[in-house]
Amino acid sequence: MPLIDDQGRLFGKVNLIDALVVLFVLGVIPLVYGAFLLFKTPVPVIDSLTPAQVVEKTEVAIRVEGHDLRPFLFARIGDREARGFLVQTPRIGEIKLPLDMEPGTYDVALFDQAQELTRKAGAITILRTPPRPVSRLPRLDVQALGHFVGINDRSRTLFAVATTFEPPRVEGGAAAPVEPPLGEVLAVRDPERGTERLRVGDNVFINAPATQDWHVPAILRLNCAITGNECRIGDVAVAQRAVITLPLNRARTAEDVPPAGTAGAAATVAEQVRFVISEIRQPDARLEFPTIRSATATVRVRFVAPPEVADLMKAGDVDLLVPPAAPDGERAVLTEVSSDRQVVTATNQIDAVMRRNLGVQQQVTLFNGSVRVPVTFTPLGWTYKERAVKVGAPFYFETTAGGMAGWIVELSVSRETRRFAP
Repeated sequence: MPLIDDQGRLFGKVNLIDALVVLFVLGVIPLVYGAFLLFKTPVPVIDSLTPAQVVEKTEVAIRVEGHDLRPFLFARIGDREARGFLVQTPRIGEIKLPLDMEPGTYDVALFDQAQELTRKAGAITILRTPPRPVSRLPRLDVQALGHFVGINDRSRTLFAVATTFEPPRVEGGAAAPVEPPLGEVLAVRDPERGTERLRVGDNVFINAPATQDWHVPAILRLNCAITGNECRIGDVAVAQRAVITLPLNRARTAEDVPPAGTAGAAATVAEQVRFVISEIRQPDARLEFPTIRSATATVRVRFVAPPEVADLMKAGDVDLLVPPAAPDGERAVLTEVSSDRQVVTATNQIDAVMRRNLGVQQQVTLFNGSVRVPVTFTPLGWTYKERAVKVGAPFYFETTAGGMAGWIVELSVSRETRRFAP
């Protein structure tokens, strides 16, 4: 039998054209399947995640190892979307967890838009924050007098008797602190607005109320840790003029913007407040704020000055004071200059260039003057510019035009007032 008969049939049974079509189709099928496999996007596979256990509210990046990882996918941990999914290579990626995930075990899945591509069950375990260890350092209670500084308008009313300073409590049953509070308010006074120095003109300064700076005088009980020969709160030794930092917890308000990823989980907001220590006392000391006795004194001074200086001095002159911009109420004022003057010759000791004391004869004027002086009572008695104000004590008066010295011959104190020490 011929291969192709006179009617164009193969072996006399199959039409030759039909046979060629069948052979063509059979040849195309492998090509089409190969092309499908070549251009098909592979499904990503997650092999492992490192670390697989994370402590809650910890900023950590999870390393993802797998196959066929690609960009523009997003990850879900349980029913929460991850904060990011970064692909480094098709085999390595990185996931950032939401910070407010509750403790538990979660699946990790990769999505392409709304379609889930792969899932790894029980891949991540979030552990509860372990309780803070109890410090084994010996501790000591002391009483500290001072004031909180740098307090804003919103926090200035939060200080009250029995206010404690400890880490904030978090909603969700977080363990309470196992250490005692660092401090407790024993007594507190009304907030006082701080001041700031403003420059007006070239050489003039004024004290103006600070817009966001309140001082809150208080007496605290501090629970400090003994290290060596010091008692410390954190890294700061408790001592006079020390500035310690304490955590103050307050209820979260609508004005507080929770950090990204926290979803406002914390019921309280922890603020760091600074307390300036003025005095350290025994823990059982009386709870009292010191007061400052101040008064206005009228002193009669026997001045000695060169004639050219004496001629410049007149009633109404104001004494210079450090700092120069102190208000007039804190400066001495020359209220009277006697016209009865006596010119005498005196020896003035001068330190010459040769570093030898030379006695120079010169004329000086002796005269009396009355000065109104703001004085403060200290263990040394009444003082002005940290110098004693009493009969027989030296007195110095200086203006921008000149200066003179003398000694007090009469003293009268009136208008005494008392105010709380800053």
